[in-house]
Order: sequence, then C-alpha cells, then structure tokens
Amino acid sequence: MNVRTLLAVVLLTASSLASIASGSPVAIIVTTAIASPCAALADADGAWKGSIELPGANLNVEVTLKDTTTTPSGTISIPQQGAKDLPLADVTLKGNDVAFKIAGIPGDPSFKGTIAADGGKITGTFTQAGGSFPFTITREAAIAKAALGSLDGFQSWLDTTREAWKVPGCSIVIVKDGRVLATYCSGLRDVENKKPVTAQTLFGIGSSTKAFTTFVLAQLVDEHRLDWDKPVINYASTFRLYDKAVTQLITPRDLVTHRSGLPRHDLAWYNSPASREELVGRLAYLKPSKDFRTDWQYNNFMFLSAGWMAEKITGKSWEDNVRDRVFVPLGMNGSNFSVKDSQKTSDYSLAYDEREDKIVAIPFRDISTMGPAGSINSSVDDMAKWVIFQLSDGTHDGKVLLQKGTLADVHAARITLPGGGESGNKDVHGASYALGWFTDVFRGHRRVHHGGNIDGFSALVSFLPEDNVGVVALTNLNSTPLGGLAAANIYERLLGLEQRDRSGEALREKSLSKEVEQQAKAAKNITKRDNAPMLHPAGEYTGEYFDDGYGTITITENAGVLKLTYNDIPGPLEHVHFDTFSIARDEKDPILEGTRLSFITGIDGWVESIRITVEPTADEVYFKKLPDKKLSDAAYLTSFAGEYALGPQIIKVELRGNSLVASLPGQPEYELIPKHPGAFSLKGLAGFDVVFKSDQSGKVTQAYFVQPNGTFPATKK
Repeated sequence: MNVRTLLAVVLLTASSLASIASGSPVAIIVTTAIASPCAALADADGAWKGSIELPGANLNVEVTLKDTTTTPSGTISIPQQGAKDLPLADVTLKGNDVAFKIAGIPGDPSFKGTIAADGGKITGTFTQAGGSFPFTITREAAIAKAALGSLDGFQSWLDTTREAWKVPGCSIVIVKDGRVLATYCSGLRDVENKKPVTAQTLFGIGSSTKAFTTFVLAQLVDEHRLDWDKPVINYASTFRLYDKAVTQLITPRDLVTHRSGLPRHDLAWYNSPASREELVGRLAYLKPSKDFRTDWQYNNFMFLSAGWMAEKITGKSWEDNVRDRVFVPLGMNGSNFSVKDSQKTSDYSLAYDEREDKIVAIPFRDISTMGPAGSINSSVDDMAKWVIFQLSDGTHDGKVLLQKGTLADVHAARITLPGGGESGNKDVHGASYALGWFTDVFRGHRRVHHGGNIDGFSALVSFLPEDNVGVVALTNLNSTPLGGLAAANIYERLLGLEQRDRSGEALREKSLSKEVEQQAKAAKNITKRDNAPMLHPAGEYTGEYFDDGYGTITITENAGVLKLTYNDIPGPLEHVHFDTFSIARDEKDPILEGTRLSFITGIDGWVESIRITVEPTADEVYFKKLPDKKLSDAAYLTSFAGEYALGPQIIKVELRGNSLVASLPGQPEYELIPKHPGAFSLKGLAGFDVVFKSDQSGKVTQAYFVQPNGTFPATKK
C-alpha cells in the first residue's frame, strides 16, 4: 500500500464522519469495540504524540489512552488530515506490549508497539490494508520533560541579556501542547522600591491588543452579524474617510490588515483629549499617502475604527465586548483596559524609558480612548491562556469560542509586508499581515505574532502553530527588543536549532546607531541661515492654530521665549532662521524634540498659519491661526459698531450676537470674520477686508475697506 492510498483512506475517514454529521447519505457507521477487561493501562494511560513514518513523509498522530475499570479506550487525531478524536477499538496492554485500532475505518488500521523501559515512548508498526509502516509516539509528559531540559540555562541567558539591554524587569511564559511549560521572571517592576517582577505583574501590552479586537469581530462573523468583506458603512453609517470613494468600499477586513492607504497619522490621536467618536471623525480630514489596498501601511486609527464599529453593531463598549467575549471565558481575570486600573492593583509595573543613556521612570500615558488599537494591560499568567486558545481549534473548556475555520482565517496572511521579511534577518521570510497578527516563517517554522510598544512598555505575543508552542514576553522599557530576542532563543532551544547570538549582533548595531545619532545632533544646524532674524515680534506668533484632522496647537510667549503645546505635550521653540523654529527637548515629554515648523505670513503681513510635518510619509499639515478669542467677545466688538461714511454712501456695521455684520444700500449683508485685532474679512469675498483704526484715546474713528481694486477709507459718524 503506498503513501497516497493511506492518506486517501484517512481523508475518507474524516470526510465520512463530517458527512454523517451533516446528514449526507454515506453508509459508514463508526463503532467502538469493547476491549478485554483483563488488561489494565496503568503504564500507558495519558496523551501521546508522534508520527507514522511513511515513504518520503511523516503522518503526525495524537493518541490518548484512557484506563477505566472495565473498558480501556482511547482516541486518535490526525491533524494533517483534519481528523480529530476518532475512537479507538481493541485497546489492550500485555506487559509492555500495546495494541489498538482505529474503529470503523476501512483496511483495519492497527497499531502494535512496545513501551520503552522509562515509560516515555511507544515504538512499533502501523498496518492498514496490507501495508506496514513504523511509528513512534512519545508520552506528553516525556515531551514536556525533554522540552524543559532544552531550556536549561535560559534563566541565566535572560538575566544576562536583560541587564545588557538595561531593561528593569520582564516576565516570560512558554506554552506547549495546550498547557504552560515554563514561566520566567527577571528584574524589578519598581526599581526605586526594589519590587520584583512576578508572573502576575501587569504590563502594558500595547499593539498586541489588536488581536483582541479582531477576535471580537471574528465572533461577530460567526454570529452572522458581520461580514469581513462588506463595507464598513453597512455597520457604522457615519464612518467617513478623506477619499469618498474609499469610504464606500473599505471593509472590516481592510481595517484590520493595514491596507487603507493611510499612513500612521499617530500624532492626531497621541495624548489627545478627544473622545473615541471624535477621533474616528478626524479620519475624514486625514489624507492617504498610498492607493487603497495597494500597500501595507500600519495604522492605529483603523483598529480604533474596527473596535468602534463593533460598538455600533453590539450596542456595547469595546471594553465590554472584550471582557465578555475574551477575558471572562478564558479566565483572564487580572487583565484590564487602562493604566489607571492597573494602578489600583497590588502587582503592576512602572513604566521606564532610556534617556541620555539612563533608565528613568516615566509617567503612565492613558491611551484608553484608543483602546482597540493598544490599551490592554495584562500579565504572563493571563496571556498564557490567550496563546493556548490561539493554538487550539477554537474551543475552550468544551465551549466553541470561534469556529475552527474562523480562527484559521484570523491567522491567515492577507497582505505582504514591504521587503517580505525583517530587515537584515536571514532567518525570517515571507513576512505578511493577517487579521491583527503578523505572520512569517522563522527558520522554517510558520510563526504568528504581534508586538506592542507604548510609553514605558514593550510586549511580544508569538506562537508556532504547527509546533504547538508559543511565547509571551512582557517588559517595562520603551521600545526594547528583549522580547523578540528571548522568543527567538526559546524557539531555537525547543526546536533543537543552533542558537544565534542575536543580542550581541543587535547591541553592536545599537552602538553604531548611537554614533550616527550623535553625529546627526552635532550637524542639526548645518542648514541654518546666518543673519536671518525673526520676521515678527515674538508676541505675534502666539495664539491657537487649528487643523480639522490634527486638532489644536497653542503657541505662548514668556519673556520673548516661545513655547508650543500640542495635546498637552510641551515643546520649547528654538529659532532657526526667519519664521522657522525647531522644537527643543522637554524632559517631561520629549516626543516632539527636533520637529521643525514654519510660521506663514499672510498678504496682510500678519502670521496666519503654521506649516509642520507631523507624518513623515504624508504632506505637511497647515494649522490655520484662530482669531483671538476677544474678537468674538461682544463687549470688545461693540466699539466697531456704527455708521461709516464712504463718500456719499453710508455703511452700517452692526453687532449681532458675538459677530459683526456690514451692510451697504442695495447690497447683501456681509458677516465680518475675525482675523486679528481690528481686522476682519468679508465672508464669501476673497481678498476683501475691513481694518478699523482708533485714535490715541482708543476710540474707533475709521474703517478701511481693503479690496483688490484699492483701499477705501470710511469715517465713523
């Protein structure tokens, strides 16, 4: 019997069972034969894994043998054929000899083998329809023991590597074959108070949150309340993008695969006081930088929109959806959605950053508004349950949380990443993005993973589906590669691969990068123009500047020194040349350091906007200067109201509410739009302004009507 025939028989079994379940007319009945009660299975009881050695290929099998008082029994699964928990028949044990058959399958598939002296392995012969092939299965306990043995020395590696990368603390969990294999903790969650990291310590997991959002959507797909490939506006009618055509086309699958055409635009939400609804509303003003569905571009706004869309569908908050659909069923009882909630517990990590070669504690940044993109906080104890589920068939404790096909769809690659792999990493190939997960091939093994970086924390959630093993690494340092280095080292140990010194390689690269960074700082003024003073007094730059997509920038002045504030992030301004400034370092929150901006002067000689690069892959953004608030104050505007004689004509300027209206006989009324003190534009008429002048006592005496064909003075009556 050849390999193809054997595989066909197994396929027939799986398809036949499926047909029976669906009511299709297939005349095969699966029965379990009763074994002789005289044989006990005390030495073979438990779960076993291994393979049948076919010519040119191995067929993996998972066997469970169960000992009962009168009826030894068992099941067998064949993952490559989609066969799960097929019943065994004629299960017997005589001394060290074990035998069993797959019930109800043509060709009488039978296993006969011998238990090794240490009880950890069964070797023997598999026969079916006259064909014979060797098989070996290993007791899961022995597999776990061997796996743990391969991890000897990892704790020392972790401690040494953590110190080399100046990470205050981390915790790591390894899961294998549906259970926790090992947990490692290293360092401190609170350096000042010398509090150690534990398996229950809460860390921010950042963008590893995204997979929780796609889980919620996947459940809605199973419930027939969502279709991955129907437009988002079917489920959230107010959703709008900058491109009206894309608004009509973009689907939930597009949202969670980063193929919307939008670049990150992260500063539009970072530290913003705007609500979740308001942030989604900003998407109508944020420009794309690529065509729709042509390029992969990471975008947190799309995951915010995905979670917000689920809120519209369910009538529940994103937080309640994740809590009810994930945390509660999986028993992730310590996890939460806000750093504020973490700080109410007894075991949470502080956030740290490396600044000027020193590790410093930094304030927590609450990003709960952007929750669907990255606000979950969790421990390795809880995250182990999450990864074990990802490696399952979609069930937990006998309950189906996701259909098996739906879970596979979530893990399936949808769009290729630029370059197809990690830059400079010869061990990684075929890098793509699935639904809230990255996927690639690591040293010949398919890998699904997602990292997370948010102020003071770096996380990695990773698993190898075909090897049934996963790793979660949580750390309390901004943008550290420690989690990725640890996961790679663990996989190499468990898979019996040569261990690369990735940490040493990365440290050398970091050292070179620091040299380049220092050179860049030294040369930062190389483009500065000499003898190029500010074009305006410092006070004329002050005020609020607004963009529909990005919100408000505020410029203040103190003793001639200008300061920018955006989303409560401070940035002292250093003059470069003319109307160009650079944002200097602010130790409280240095994220804007080095950003340059230019003030734009209007044709009337007043500052009218700020031009600034807030997204490197998109066009510069122009923040328009908002009028001084007093220009909308009725008490201030009253002084401009009155009648003005322009030759024989009388122009009336009236105060209506908090605005001025000008009217001329035989012409429509014109609302006066504030520009700067004493100056207004005529609404609806480009290039038409009114400038009011006062005498030395401050009394308004004249109005100058500025228009393309001249400036016409009018005297106040």
